[in-house]
Amino acid sequence: MNVDGEPADTPWRQRLRRPGWVLIPQRLFLGVTFTYACLQKLSDPHYFAAASDPQSVAAQMASYRHTSPIGALIGIAANHSDAAGLLIALAEIAVGLATLVGLWSRLAAGGGAILSLTFLLTASWNTTPYYFGSDIVFLVMWLPLIGYGSDGVLSLGGLLARRRAPDEPAMDRRSLLRYGASAAVLAFVGLNAAWVATRFRRQLPQTTAAGGNAGAAGKALVATSKVPVGTGIVIDGASPIAVVQPKAGDFVAFSAVCTHAGCTVAWAGSGFSCPCHGSTYDAAGKVTHGPAARPLSAVPVRVEGDNVVRG
Repeated sequence: MNVDGEPADTPWRQRLRRPGWVLIPQRLFLGVTFTYACLQKLSDPHYFAAASDPQSVAAQMASYRHTSPIGALIGIAANHSDAAGLLIALAEIAVGLATLVGLWSRLAAGGGAILSLTFLLTASWNTTPYYFGSDIVFLVMWLPLIGYGSDGVLSLGGLLARRRAPDEPAMDRRSLLRYGASAAVLAFVGLNAAWVATRFRRQLPQTTAAGGNAGAAGKALVATSKVPVGTGIVIDGASPIAVVQPKAGDFVAFSAVCTHAGCTVAWAGSGFSCPCHGSTYDAAGKVTHGPAARPLSAVPVRVEGDNVVRG
């Protein structure tokens, strides 16, 4: 027998017709992406921050409950946002690792599809046109894996199945021990990776209630010459700030964090645009196109000499 479970004399051309070979790139992409999504969440200092931080899971759930068709369920989860956020992250790494190694592949794909459907009904629900949202693509990508799994190709599940004797029951005590031990090792790896991710979490800088944090009050944000009349600029940082000069000598500023899902907005001609899900805001920070439901948070600024400063 070969690593793909075929008899040794099976022609390569026939082996490569198996769906499992075709689905390997899909398994790699989905497995790596969902594993990374968990680690990114747990290492992000904003993820478990207070609801006043628009990038936190608490703030996102509070926003989704008013815009999602499953808003009632999101409302329940929002009451325990940190626990719900942790469960989402751990589910992502479980699905990702199981998909990568090919253990209980159909079950993992079903879990990935449920996560993608949840994200579609929340984060991407109001994205227009629909194909701007990635979650619908992830949902469709999971469907072939629900049908075929790893197909025994380059998978831990296939290896365990091949170790079973021809007359051995499909799921006897020995098989259960093998699968249980494999799942335990995978869980150990996943939990340790999640723990390491939390160790790399940065500390959030001190912020004001108004949002944004590019330095303490009185610190220069940008030279006035860098913001022509009628334009805006986004200043990168741990909490990016957008500065606008709507009319000569009049400067206003906002948090540049999209109130929908926490992405950083960019200046786009006459307002701001979010590259993640298509939300747009006018030069005063007000929403002009969803899925964002709340305006950008205002940041107090003033002009001192040739600079725009906080405060």
